[in-house]
Amino acid sequence: MGVKTLEVGALGCCCYIVSSDEPHHEETPCVVIDPGAEPERITTEIRKMGLRLETVFLTHAHGDHIGGVAGLLAEWPGAVLACSAETSRRAGDPQLNLSVYMGEQVSAPPAGRILQDGERFEAAWLDWLEVAVPEHDPGELVYILG
Repeated sequence: MGVKTLEVGALGCCCYIVSSDEPHHEETPCVVIDPGAEPERITTEIRKMGLRLETVFLTHAHGDHIGGVAGLLAEWPGAVLACSAETSRRAGDPQLNLSVYMGEQVSAPPAGRILQDGERFEAAWLDWLEVAVPEHDPGELVYILG
């Protein structure tokens, strides 16, 4: 498995590009976790790695974690946003995602895939387990490989 970490946005949100160990070519899928800002920079990194965006995961709905979602989904129309129902709802509202308090109005489109606590699924040729941890933000998730 390959993981590339980027610090994006004014608050330095950690954004992760995750892919399998399969040989990379432009059809090799990847996952992006928490694209908080700078979708052009994230896109450039994905392309440099020879990958194609398949899924965007959000851990939670705060504005510093969601700002790049719309730009990435526009660049890869076949990609899907995956998160909890609560995160999807809050990410679409600048008051609920707190971005309005950071001096900007950030929102993300509705999730194309709603994940449930304890759900196992495949994304980017990798097996994932989603676990709800609603401590920092309602609807917060962690993603576990394997």
